[in-house]
Amino acid sequence: MLSRRLRIYLTSAYLDSEQRIVASKVIKRFIHHAKKTAFVVEHDFIMATYLADRVIVYDGIPSLDCVANAPQSLLTGMNLFLSRLPNGCHGN
Repeated sequence: MLSRRLRIYLTSAYLDSEQRIVASKVIKRFIHHAKKTAFVVEHDFIMATYLADRVIVYDGIPSLDCVANAPQSLLTGMNLFLSRLPNGCHGN
């Protein structure tokens, strides 16, 4: 059993970019003040970068063959993620 108390926070689906930043800061502040660890699965790049201290980047073909890399710092992990996007997807 990993946790005795499970809390689920659903955010970002109907939030604009400014609201996502505010929501991310509130969630992160709550986690730090509660002195808890959170495992967040977030597909919105803005929220992911505001919430994360560390990231896990997956390699492979989604739903067919996928491997999780070890947790990395936010900067290292995001650079790895962006380097693996197809050309033209990240403004370089």
